[in-house]
Amino acid sequence: MQAHTYMENLVGHSELSASFSLGPAVDAERLAALEADVSAAAGDGARDVRIDLAQLGTLDPAVIKALIRVLRSVRELGGSVSLAGGRKTVLQTLRVTGLDKMFALMGSMPV
Repeated sequence: MQAHTYMENLVGHSELSASFSLGPAVDAERLAALEADVSAAAGDGARDVRIDLAQLGTLDPAVIKALIRVLRSVRELGGSVSLAGGRKTVLQTLRVTGLDKMFALMGSMPV
């Protein structure tokens, strides 16, 4: 799990953002670490959370559940979660499951 990084919002707002990377090998421990890191970042004031999925080949049910838990925890604190860098198979899974409507998808997601 890469450490999260904080940076001020580029448009000068006082809100913080946090970026995370997930993959390529994802197991229960790594997903728990992602959830803990996002929770810590949100607790520290990050309201714009970005998760880079570029290294993931597919989204399995465990990853989907973890992403939903992350989304709920960040939203409870008034924040948002965006996903970036997903491969075509990842984007297809997001669409089939309806998660493309729940998460903001960043421009690096294939169309």
